[in-house]
Amino acid sequence: MLPICAKFMQKNSTCRITMFLLIGFILLQGCSSPDPKKSETIRCDLLVYGGTPAGVCAARAAEEQGLSVVVVEPTGHLGGMMSSGLCNSDKANHRVIGGLGLQVFQRIGNHYRDDLAWKFEPHVAKKIFDEMIVHPNITVVHRQRVEKVIKEEQQITTVLFTRGLTVDASMYIDATYEGDLMARAGISYTIGRESDETYGGVQELSEENQWAGSISARDKKGRLFPEIQDVPMSKPGGGDRKVQAYNFRVCLTDTKKNQIKIKKPRGYRSKRYTLLAHHLETHPTLQLHDLIKLFQLPNQKYDINSNGPFSTDYLGGSWDYPDADYELRKKIWIDHQRYTQGLFYFLGHDKRVPSHIRKDMKRYGYAKDEFKDNHHWPYQLYVREGRRMKGAFILTEQDVIKRLEKADNIGMGSHYIESHHIQRFMSPDGYVQNRGLVRTRGKVRPYQIPYRSITPQKTECANLLVPVCLSASHIAYCSLRMEPQYMILGHSAGVAAAHALHSNRAVQDVDIAALQSALKEQGQVLAY
Repeated sequence: MLPICAKFMQKNSTCRITMFLLIGFILLQGCSSPDPKKSETIRCDLLVYGGTPAGVCAARAAEEQGLSVVVVEPTGHLGGMMSSGLCNSDKANHRVIGGLGLQVFQRIGNHYRDDLAWKFEPHVAKKIFDEMIVHPNITVVHRQRVEKVIKEEQQITTVLFTRGLTVDASMYIDATYEGDLMARAGISYTIGRESDETYGGVQELSEENQWAGSISARDKKGRLFPEIQDVPMSKPGGGDRKVQAYNFRVCLTDTKKNQIKIKKPRGYRSKRYTLLAHHLETHPTLQLHDLIKLFQLPNQKYDINSNGPFSTDYLGGSWDYPDADYELRKKIWIDHQRYTQGLFYFLGHDKRVPSHIRKDMKRYGYAKDEFKDNHHWPYQLYVREGRRMKGAFILTEQDVIKRLEKADNIGMGSHYIESHHIQRFMSPDGYVQNRGLVRTRGKVRPYQIPYRSITPQKTECANLLVPVCLSASHIAYCSLRMEPQYMILGHSAGVAAAHALHSNRAVQDVDIAALQSALKEQGQVLAY
C-alpha cells in the first residue's frame, strides 16, 4: 500500500500533505504510548503510609526492631507539617516528649549548635527527616496515593497505589493526616463535632478571637459579604460534620536579600476581603501582628499563623476535605493557596488597609531558600483535623482533663485543647460572627495516651495501626493533634508493629508490659 500512496503523492501536493498526516496519525495510533504508570510490587514486613513526622518515627522504630519497611509518601517530601512551615513547635510540657520525637528536636538543635531546638527553619526539618529515613532496610517511595486496600477477613494483605505500585506487607501503619489507608481498609471513623462533651458541639460565642463591635453581615443590597458561610448553624451544643479551619503555615522573611516579593496571585479578588476592610475601618489602631501571627524562627524567618477574626485560617474551606477524592482535595488546596496569597497582597496593597499596616506588610516576602522546588510555597496544607478512627478505645475530653492514667499507656500528651474557628455566619440580628474556637489553657495536665486509641476494633482489622487519625473525640483530638504527640505515637506504633509481627499476634493482642518495657528503654516517657 505504501508504494502506491507514494506514487500518488508525487502527482498531487495537497493529497501528499493529507496522506502524510493520515499515515502519521495511523502510526501514532498503532504505537500509542503505554500507560505512564509503572507497575511494581514490593514485599516487606511493614508498610508505613505517610512520610509525616509520625511516619518517619514509625519507620525508624520498626527498622530498629528488625523489620523491613516501605514508606509511601503521597507528596514529594518527608516531614509533613514540620517541613512545611509549622516550625514553632506546639511542645506544651516538653518533659513528656521522649524517644524518637525528642531525638528529632535534638538533631535540629545540633544543626543550630545547640542541645535541642523547638523553633527551626522548614528546610532544616526536611534535612533531619531525610537523614533519619536513610537505612538499607527502609525503602521510600514518593508521589503514590493509596487507591485500593485488599483484605482477607481481618487482615490487610495488599495495598494498591495510584501510579502502579503494589505493596504486600504483614503489618500496616497509616501515618497520614487524612487517614486514607484506614478509610479504604473499611475501618470505622467519624468527622466533625460530637454533642456530648462540655466543650463539644457548636460553641457559644467566645470572648477570644471574635469580631469586636457590630459589623453587618450584608452589603447595602442585602447580599452576604464574601467569606460568610450561608449555611444554617446548629444549636449550641449540637454536633455536626464541620471541621476546624485549615491554613498554610507560610514561611516569610524580612531579610531583603532572601526575599521573593509577594505579588498579586492569579484570580485575585479584593472583594473577598471586604469584611477585613470593615474590621480595619472599625479598629484603625490595629497592627499587622493583630491580623497575622509572626512566630520568629532562626535567620530572620517567620512561621505565619492565624490571628484575629479574619486571618490566614480559611473558615468553611475545610469542610469537604476529609472525605474528598484526590481531585477535589487539589481544588481545596489551590483555593486555600489563593485565599492566603490574596490576603497577604491585600494587606500590603489595598488602600482600605491603614498605611502603617501596608508599610509593615511590605517588609516581608516569601523566603527564597525555602520550598525552592514548590515556588517557595509550603508543600503541605495544614490539615488540623480530618477523619478520626473509631477504634478500640475512644479518648474523650475527660481523658485529657481528669482521667489521666491508662494501664496501656504508650506515650503522653500535655497540650491544652485548641480548636480553631469552624464557621463564620450571620447572627440572628444580622451581624457577622465566628464560632468553633475552643482554648482551655490551664485545664490540661500531662495525660497518658492508651495503646488502644491507635488500634482499630479487632473485628475490623488486626494488622493496622493509626497514630495520627487516632481514636478520639473532637475535643480530645484538639489536644492530641500536635506534631510532638504524633511523633510519640508513631514511634510507639512502629515498635508495636514489630512486637505483633514477631509474636504472630493481632495488633490488639500484643503484650502491653513487654511493649512498655521496650518503649522505656528507647526513652519514651510513659509517666510524669
